[in-house]
Amino acid sequence: MPQTRVTKVMDGYVRGVVSEDGINYRHERQDMEPIIKHVDFLSEKVNGAPKRGNRNGMHYIGTIPQVVLIDWCKKVGIGIDVFARNNHEEKANFLSYLKAEFPVLFAKKKKSSQIVVPQ
Repeated sequence: MPQTRVTKVMDGYVRGVVSEDGINYRHERQDMEPIIKHVDFLSEKVNGAPKRGNRNGMHYIGTIPQVVLIDWCKKVGIGIDVFARNNHEEKANFLSYLKAEFPVLFAKKKKSSQIVVPQ
């Protein structure tokens, strides 16, 4: 098995180069645990904020790791440029794949923080 020459390391993300048969390949690996914690944190912070703290009404939907997007593009047989152009509904297909395979990357639904008091 060829060895990976590491070029970048950041919090659970490793990028490197692998040489095999005289050809260089890009190698990326990313741990999902920090991303899932990040999704939970932002889901609570942004979506759980009171109305006065979130005047713009912004909502956090989720996080898409680059490694997941690149793996899907390779699996489907398209380049990242084709995905970006979205000529044949690639983004909708990717979103349905993401919802089916990685539901933990989406923010939890906001629960109502209002208390109902009978009159």
